[in-house]
Amino acid sequence: MRLRVEHAHRDSNWELASVHRRPDTLMRNDSRAVLLSVLVGSLGLWFIFVVWIVPTLIESAYRGESWSFLNRMINRQTHPVVDYIQDWYRLAAKMTIAGLLSGLGFWLVALGIISRALVQRIRIVYKAVAILTLNTLVLLVGFELAAIGVFKIWGVFSKPAEQLVGEGTAYETVSYYASQNWAEQFWYEFRLSGKQRYYPYVGWRRAPFKGKTIEIDQNGIRLTPGADCSANSFKAFAFGGSTMWGTGSPNWGTIPAHLQAGLAKLRHGPVCVMNFGESGYVSTQDVIMLLTQLRSGNVPDLVLFFNVSGDIYAAYQSGRAGVPQNLVEIAARFEGGKNPPVLFELLTGSHSYSLIETLIDKLTIANSRQRELATYESMGIEVAKMSDLIVQAYFENYKIVSALAQSMASSTSFSCSRSSRGVTSL
Repeated sequence: MRLRVEHAHRDSNWELASVHRRPDTLMRNDSRAVLLSVLVGSLGLWFIFVVWIVPTLIESAYRGESWSFLNRMINRQTHPVVDYIQDWYRLAAKMTIAGLLSGLGFWLVALGIISRALVQRIRIVYKAVAILTLNTLVLLVGFELAAIGVFKIWGVFSKPAEQLVGEGTAYETVSYYASQNWAEQFWYEFRLSGKQRYYPYVGWRRAPFKGKTIEIDQNGIRLTPGADCSANSFKAFAFGGSTMWGTGSPNWGTIPAHLQAGLAKLRHGPVCVMNFGESGYVSTQDVIMLLTQLRSGNVPDLVLFFNVSGDIYAAYQSGRAGVPQNLVEIAARFEGGKNPPVLFELLTGSHSYSLIETLIDKLTIANSRQRELATYESMGIEVAKMSDLIVQAYFENYKIVSALAQSMASSTSFSCSRSSRGVTSL
């Protein structure tokens, strides 16, 4: 009887202790739930702050429409707004990692103070984090594979069969090209031949290419049909931007090709017209290309320059005269701190990111968040002042070439286009 009574007494004490433990256990579980909710909520608010609020403030300050102290922090003449946004993303990533590590440390300390079984709780937390991380990776890999499948299927159904496709620019739809049997082939080859590679001193030239309407040699020089560049030939060098290169014209329809045909009729003997034009070139790059040829001993009898629109657009972009086009992008390649993080490149280069971006573009209003182009207007530079600087830089290049022509006993010709009204010789 005593044994039974003692067992009954112990059982009642254990049940009573269990009853007393349950509220404490529930309180701890509630504390964890509250702490986890606060952590998740804080991360959500921080994500909204990083992705939407701060970039909006940066764009507003870049336009000079924010608070005065923010407007003074951004220099619009040195870098575009995208550089400042990328800098903020890098800083936010570092702050997020530091915050997560600090929060994890605080949580571990708090758990150690609340509970004596710290090792057991660390094990539970580790398992939970490991499972969550593994599930996240599985979901990401699954979504990436699904995105690849979507693009593969999309490509099969949307790809035209044996159709020559260009870049889709407005130039391709001009009525003139509808009547030319070479136009479709040209715009197809124009898209394929657009690859650029580094070229000393001038920055870039096209890579070698051989097609039916476009042919480019190993030096990035476009072929001029009929050119005979033997030792005793009459040499003519043509410099300029995309117009001189022949955007919209096959090999036989470029300005150098017509110059070749005209000189061949006027002169006895071989004629060699070389097309040194390149898309995006400004007059200073043309002068440098001429200097490199003279240095190598390739001296022409006639030099033709046809380029001023490149100088105008380069100044329009950067707010400075006498600089190459896309100056900000070129400068950013030499500034290591402006390169996006590797993780950012991996994310933006994934099929998942492309699929999400495509869906957003389809579901939202077109150009609703189009980034503002930084130009001399957004920098507050006067049109008259900028025009004077462009003309001054162009005529300084003219003086340099004229001096070279006198020393080399060559003839030069400078021409510039005046929109669509024709050609004016200088």
